Amino acid sequence: MLKKYLDLQTKFQQLEADLQSPAVVNDSQKLKTISQEYTDLKPLAEKIAELSAVEKSLAETTLLAKADSEMREIAEAELFELEPKKLALEKAIADLSRPQDPLDKKNVIMEIRAGVFTKI
Repeated sequence: MLKKYLDLQTKFQQLEADLQSPAVVNDSQKLKTISQEYTDLKPLAEKIAELSAVEKSLAETTLLAKADSEMREIAEAELFELEPKKLALEKAIADLSRPQDPLDKKNVIMEIRAGVFTKI
């Protein structure tokens, strides 16, 4: 797994620990900032954890598939399922880790009015 993803996982765990700290809980501004960052990072951290589990399973299954045993066919079938899953997770993580526009979280007021189209 990429170092960047491991750093994000570490940051998520640190934020989780900070949310349980009495110093943060007593300071409402810090709590709000850390909670927002935690919420933003949570889906990405879950996908990274899932990717880590799939990679571990993929490595174990690859070793099993190389061995001369009865389990070879089952391991190859499992490899056939795990590889696309790994690629899908990597794509999802890449999409989630893309920088967001700072204006995405701003509120917008939109008014739609009825109108008449006339042809001249």
